Amino acid sequence: MMIRDPFTRIVLVALSAAVFAFGSLAQAKPDVKAPPPKQQTKMIQDIEKSMPPVVLVTKVDSKGLKQWDKTPARNCPACKGSKLEKCQHCAVHEKPEKCPECKLKNGRKAPCHYCAGKGRLFDELEWAVCPGCNGHSLFICYLCGNKGGISITGGSKKPQKCSSCKGEAGMPCKVCNGKRLVQSAFRGKVGQVKLAQLKQTKADVEKLISALQTFQCKGQPRTDRKEFAALFKDVYREFPSLKKAVALSEDVNKGLDAPYKDIEKQQSEAYKRFVRYILYYLVHQEKVIDLCIARLEANEKVKEGK
Repeated sequence: MMIRDPFTRIVLVALSAAVFAFGSLAQAKPDVKAPPPKQQTKMIQDIEKSMPPVVLVTKVDSKGLKQWDKTPARNCPACKGSKLEKCQHCAVHEKPEKCPECKLKNGRKAPCHYCAGKGRLFDELEWAVCPGCNGHSLFICYLCGNKGGISITGGSKKPQKCSSCKGEAGMPCKVCNGKRLVQSAFRGKVGQVKLAQLKQTKADVEKLISALQTFQCKGQPRTDRKEFAALFKDVYREFPSLKKAVALSEDVNKGLDAPYKDIEKQQSEAYKRFVRYILYYLVHQEKVIDLCIARLEANEKVKEGK
């Protein structure tokens, strides 16, 4: 007779239209499935394509309930465990003479932003890629183009120190303080949150994802900063990192208030990049929340004897 281990490990993989596969004990029960995928914009589709699958792990206890288990170590699918990737800042700004991320080393390769330069993916119940820098440890300086200096027409041949990044050729990320990762929702305790609160948080996240995709920079710095910050008022409690990300966006765009002509394009591009970085974070967190909801709903059915 075959003995079944009650603590059989089940790997849950979250994809945009994936089935959430939960294990069972001796009695076979229907799979718990994710809600049907909603129609998505191209921006969200592109983000999902660029994102490694979210993997969480559970074990079945003696009562048949799903409990969180340790996530197995996985090589990063982006860097293949090498910990490095092509430096995105150098790529965006056509190989600048100074780069605080890759420091022009390793053939202009920087720590992989998918795994924070660890070579292995992190525990997604506790950590997420930083919404302020998308795992790059700094934000692009749109005033000087990550050069650290600005050439003034009719001025000295030597570029002036950039008033936005203070000559650093990039804005150090104050959200993760260079660590590239931040705590996941609820200060890294998302796996312990009750079902009702998770569902409300999911609704707030969906609302914010929709609002961010329609945000338009008007070229009026104070108004833009105020309207951008207002989008996040309902999620600061669940996502403290977003409050820091909004503060970073204000610092970046205040630096673009400098008395230079035709600065509106740079301001608009800075907001677009912040939107992409924050959307990446939110899409990932929504996937994690979906898995947490699915686990709790499966446990409720077990308790009800279904």
